Amino acid sequence: VAAELVVRPSLLLLDEPTSGLDATTAQALMTTLKELTSLGHSIAVVIHQPRTDIFKMIDHLLLLSKGRVLYNGPAASARTYLGTCPSVQEPPPETGIADWMMDTVILDERQKTSDVADHWLSSILIGRCRRIMKRCT
Repeated sequence: VAAELVVRPSLLLLDEPTSGLDATTAQALMTTLKELTSLGHSIAVVIHQPRTDIFKMIDHLLLLSKGRVLYNGPAASARTYLGTCPSVQEPPPETGIADWMMDTVILDERQKTSDVADHWLSSILIGRCRRIMKRCT
């Protein structure tokens, strides 16, 4: 990570930067990356099942299942959105949000059709239709 930052890239892409790190070190790394974004760095991170405090640092979340979008938007809104999907179950008590989302993706991938991806696509199309109708009135 440090070697990449020396050249101040316009976008820093990091694939699993917390893999192999203990929880405290992973937290410190993600805190540093978050601070860099406030200095103008654009950072995209692929991270698998982050603990809750790390998940809360994420600004924008893209969830995919079989290459289809399940969610694309503010990370803080993902739980609320996924809760609107009829096939998505509520998270069990004391389950981390990222763990619940991973469980949701895994269950979705086991289905022949992706109910969650279809729900996302229909919500996007409905939103576009509403915006078009507003402009026409």
